[in-house]
Amino acid sequence: MSVKEEKIPGNIENSVVKDAVETRKNDELSKVYDSIFWTSVFRLKRHLYALINEVYQESFTQNAKVIVRAGKHVIETLDDGMTQRDADLIVEMSDLPTGIGPRMYHFECQVSGTDRSITLRISEYAVSYAFQNVRLKSDDIDFGDHHVIGDCHVNTSKPEEGYIQLPASAVILLRSAGGNADHLTIHVSYPGHEGSYQVPVIKINKYSLEEMIEKKLYLLIPFLCFTISNRKLKQMNQTEEGLVKLDEFLDRISLGLLELEEEKKINPEERRLLVEYTRNVCLMFMKNYRNAAEEVKKKMGVTFIRTETDDYYDKLRADLREKLRDEVKDEVRDEVRDEVRDEVRDEVRDEVRDEVKEEVSQSTLFGLVYRKYRRHMSPQRIASEIERDEAWVLPIVRIIGSFPSDYTEEEAYRKYKERVANS
Repeated sequence: MSVKEEKIPGNIENSVVKDAVETRKNDELSKVYDSIFWTSVFRLKRHLYALINEVYQESFTQNAKVIVRAGKHVIETLDDGMTQRDADLIVEMSDLPTGIGPRMYHFECQVSGTDRSITLRISEYAVSYAFQNVRLKSDDIDFGDHHVIGDCHVNTSKPEEGYIQLPASAVILLRSAGGNADHLTIHVSYPGHEGSYQVPVIKINKYSLEEMIEKKLYLLIPFLCFTISNRKLKQMNQTEEGLVKLDEFLDRISLGLLELEEEKKINPEERRLLVEYTRNVCLMFMKNYRNAAEEVKKKMGVTFIRTETDDYYDKLRADLREKLRDEVKDEVRDEVRDEVRDEVRDEVRDEVRDEVKEEVSQSTLFGLVYRKYRRHMSPQRIASEIERDEAWVLPIVRIIGSFPSDYTEEEAYRKYKERVANS
């Protein structure tokens, strides 16, 4: 019997391929925007508190301590290979004056749409990061209501119990439509129980420039170009009137940032960085709209992604590299010395093992002779019981007999070795 091959209808097949291509294109674009967002947070992290407060209804102050964490983790693929994936941004926040933290937050950038892949990515990154940052929980440490986010706690007094807390995740949705939800829901099922938690979605088009400035969401300003619809972008690219509107849009951002600097809310370097990041995002966003992109270059310069601050930090790192070389060399020398010491110790241990065995054997036999002699056994009987020649036992007995009767076995053996060594 032949098996009839069932073909996939062309319209469905084309739709699947189109969705796959679109997803891959969005992923590639996301990596570029991820880089800009990560860099902006790293360079302007003193302003991250406002975004955290907006998304999670926290009350961090501008003095909050921010530590940008590495979001890399390695997973095993179906073909038995290993691959490394990078979470967009994982940060640790703590604020001593308000008593908040430390707490972990995880951000993912998404160009458009909130499909299943972003939900799975968030779960994968969050769980991986929690397990990579295990911290043992002992009885004398009080973790309160477990607000230390992003760790796995193991109660050492109850090894059968464990506590896992994931970082608080959020999605920055650069381009959204009316159908996009305000949050993602992640369902978790494990034996005997089911649960779910929600991940907030930050929609760029929800905010105007004025709202971003009012709420101090300065880190979102570079992505304002995503509020421009495709129809308006085409007009900006094709007509003089459209280019004028694009100029007005860019001028409003530049003026807004200048006013923030004048009001001492950002410093000159932060304003320059925000202008550069805005330009970089606009150039990427408008890469298929030549006239609009050229207008951005004229209005805001032509540097792409790399900034002067990056060059400054590279030079600083190079200078520090030279200054730290001797210090690091000393540290490495100590580490190598410890490694060599361990290797030599193992070699010596093997060499003296036989010597120690012989010494232990001699000590044990002496102890037997000593105890039996103190019980007034004759040399002949002692030799018989320990299965040794009488000629071997007699010299030991003679030496023991010269010791005071109140010697302990350890004292007698020590004196015996000294007598033998000197004879």
